[in-house]
Amino acid sequence: SPKMHPGRLVGLLGLGGAVLTLSPTANAQSEGAPRHAAAKTDSLDDGARYAWLDKELGQVEGPTERWYTGWTATFAWLSVGQYAFAAPAPNAGLREFSLVGAVNSTLGLLAMLGAPNTLGGNARERLQKFDASTPLGAYERRRRAEYLLHATAAEESFYHSPVPLILATLSSAGGGAILIYGYHQIPAGWGTFGAGVGLTLLEMLTRPFSAGNAWDRYVDKYHPSPNVQVPPDQIHLSFAVTPMGGAINGTF
Repeated sequence: SPKMHPGRLVGLLGLGGAVLTLSPTANAQSEGAPRHAAAKTDSLDDGARYAWLDKELGQVEGPTERWYTGWTATFAWLSVGQYAFAAPAPNAGLREFSLVGAVNSTLGLLAMLGAPNTLGGNARERLQKFDASTPLGAYERRRRAEYLLHATAAEESFYHSPVPLILATLSSAGGGAILIYGYHQIPAGWGTFGAGVGLTLLEMLTRPFSAGNAWDRYVDKYHPSPNVQVPPDQIHLSFAVTPMGGAINGTF
């Protein structure tokens, strides 16, 4: 065979290298490793975050449930007791005092029954049943755990705000005014007002701070994105224009 000129050999080698560099297979091989590594890192990050959140939720769940159960039972006991005392009361004054107190206690009971309790029921059990064997499953499980902790922290913040005290002051003042101006029972009226406000203050002071403290530590440690306030199971829709027409993307 004829001998190949050295310059031609170098040129062919350079052309082969260029084709290899620009081929789709080479690009896939060069880009595949970083993408795989990034997905693996994200999955590990979701797992680590969830482990941290699950541990904190386990410590928050007990005190929060005891607070809800205890105060619901307290208002229920006060309502039933005062209604039961009103019927056999020895005089009209005690009957009126008991009925007004029973109404205020019933309002407190209704407030407890209607109060949001994100962590109540079997919320953590549903969380632990998430299939986290895929990156998407691990991501959704972590987001749900973030939502549970953040929502519980928001509920704590509400009961540590002036709003419950203002509402209790208004309802207690209404009951006291009925006794003072309607039935001319001044001591009973002021007693009803003081008992309502004092009971609400005790309710607020006994509300745990654990979820709020845990959420602050989570933010400092992992810096989550702001959209964790949105429940993961809320419907999200996005619209896009494609070469084939319109498209709707959604998560349910």
